[in-house]
Amino acid sequence: MDAFVSVFGMMWALVLVLFGWSSTVAMATRREDIIKSLLNDSVYDNRIPPNYEDNFPTNVTIQLFVLSFDSVTESSMDYSMTIFLREHWVDERLKWEQKVICADDNNGNNSNATGRSCNKQPTTDNYVGYPSNSSDNFGDDLMGDEVLDRLEVDSKLLDMFWMPDLYFVNDKDAKIHDVTMANRLLHIYRNGTIRTSIRISLTLSCDMYLERYPHDEQTCSIYLGSYSFSIENVIFKWHDLPVVIRDGVTLPRFRVQIGESGECNFKFDSGSMIGGNYTCIRADFELVREFGYYIAQVYVPSCLIVMLSWVSFWIDLEAIPARVSLGLLTVLTMTTQSTGEKASLPRVSYLKAIDVWMSGCLVFVFAALLEFAYVNVQSRVEKRRQSFVERGRPGGGSSRVRNGASITSCDPIDKITEESEVEVTMSKQHVSKRHLFKKDFTGVQRARMADKFARVCFPFSFLIFNIIYWMVYVASPIV
Repeated sequence: MDAFVSVFGMMWALVLVLFGWSSTVAMATRREDIIKSLLNDSVYDNRIPPNYEDNFPTNVTIQLFVLSFDSVTESSMDYSMTIFLREHWVDERLKWEQKVICADDNNGNNSNATGRSCNKQPTTDNYVGYPSNSSDNFGDDLMGDEVLDRLEVDSKLLDMFWMPDLYFVNDKDAKIHDVTMANRLLHIYRNGTIRTSIRISLTLSCDMYLERYPHDEQTCSIYLGSYSFSIENVIFKWHDLPVVIRDGVTLPRFRVQIGESGECNFKFDSGSMIGGNYTCIRADFELVREFGYYIAQVYVPSCLIVMLSWVSFWIDLEAIPARVSLGLLTVLTMTTQSTGEKASLPRVSYLKAIDVWMSGCLVFVFAALLEFAYVNVQSRVEKRRQSFVERGRPGGGSSRVRNGASITSCDPIDKITEESEVEVTMSKQHVSKRHLFKKDFTGVQRARMADKFARVCFPFSFLIFNIIYWMVYVASPIV
């Protein structure tokens, strides 16, 4: 009797296992059958928008989740970032009412083949967009009493469904990530709600105004529009939380902030070959430039170069090679730094703040070189006049020149006359020599006074230049 009971128990357990397995297979097949029935060509055509035959457009709700800001390039006026593009719309053709039968697990709880509990599943009865309390759960917290809330479609089947013809208006380059599979998802809810998410890397153009560079703030926008359908068929609108930036997103030279968002409808006039009003939405990113890099790499080095040019004012007037080398070194260094800093900027027609600073510093170091040239000219006058005085001393002899011939007189009266003339000439030359030395003394003093004046004037002028520059470009508000 005990053996019979044991065999009967084993057979009953086997029946339960087989029944559970068959229920799971039936459920998985039924889930697959739902997708196949939705994609029936006689009912659903993915080439036609959901409300194409109706008198109202399809509303597509969009949200951007920014994974990273990769770069901001002033020379090409663009910026790069990676985003999750999330879209939501309702397609009445994709409604489904089939229920999935749940099997009991070992603990007596209802669960489906995926292991998710069936006791309480999401519904979309009151769904009006993405969840307002979170940007990441993507609607998974909406709970109801349905047995199965959604169908998760494989990315390989996405091309079989109608998708909004969204494009990025100011896009330069873009790619959809496909490692290890295409980073795309699509969920179908019972009431025909469709939610998609795509991971995209973008390079977008940005109209930058660099008058205050590097003290500027740039507003870079992203424009999303429908390329082929006008507002009669498709309308884009932002979710209540249009843009979400991942915590910790940073850029080396910028602080990223979320700006305004709104509409930017494209309307083609009567002169265009294409007519109609096309939907477009816009989101702004405020890029506040961080100033620490430019203090360390531009302003401090250029200030030191300008101060280095002032060292020549304390070098002796006779040390010509030292002063020439120092002046040329500072001018060339300042020119090289200015050229290197401008290489990463576009060639705009207006004056930038960095141009004002670099030009001002270049003027100061060049003026220091010109000051040396003036001092050198004044100091060399002394040497030329001293050599002139030495060459002008009278020679001996009493010969005179008459009618082009030298005549030597032996008359005592003539000799006395000649000696008198020599004494008068020597007296005049002595007076002239004292006058020349007086001029020389004035020239040397003028050179030394120029150096003393430059030691005070140049630092004071550079201080005034700094005060005006920082007040205009930093203290004044950005218009």
